[in-house]
Amino acid sequence: MSWLPNLGSWVRAIALTVLMWGLQVGIGYVWQIIGIVIRWSPRLGFLVGVLMVLSPILLIAVVHHFSQGLLNQIDPQGRSPRQSQEPGLFPGLLSWWEGFYGWTVSLLSMLTSYLLLGIVLPSFSLTTLLYTPFTSGEFTLVMTSLVRVVIAAFLYHFEYAVQQSWLTGNSSD
Repeated sequence: MSWLPNLGSWVRAIALTVLMWGLQVGIGYVWQIIGIVIRWSPRLGFLVGVLMVLSPILLIAVVHHFSQGLLNQIDPQGRSPRQSQEPGLFPGLLSWWEGFYGWTVSLLSMLTSYLLLGIVLPSFSLTTLLYTPFTSGEFTLVMTSLVRVVIAAFLYHFEYAVQQSWLTGNSSD
């Protein structure tokens, strides 16, 4: 098995990066509302903040569930053997796993890209990027996105390699 990510890993990494950038824009507006809620009720504000941090898991699970349903409608023979046969409206266990793993991949790729760019680029401002990701400069946004996609592709490929090893029973520690 190759160490270079396969096409599926690249597609998942690009889709995750685009989804997370969109979510980051939406959450930017929600944080302003959370600030108002915190002044009114700190406990409720904290609870809403925790739910916002965990919301990508739900979003990725729902997107995975419905995209798999759409792909199964297009090509019923392309169904993975590990996938549930019941479509339903509520995401299944595999979709929840994809949500959790996607959230983890997103966090790891974001933190690693910030670390690498902080070391490589002398003018890289992490604070500016965290608080104003789309106004911190086109070059920084493109570089951060590219590094995040590459790291996410390798993490998704790692998951694929582990699953293949587990399915074939060929685990070499």
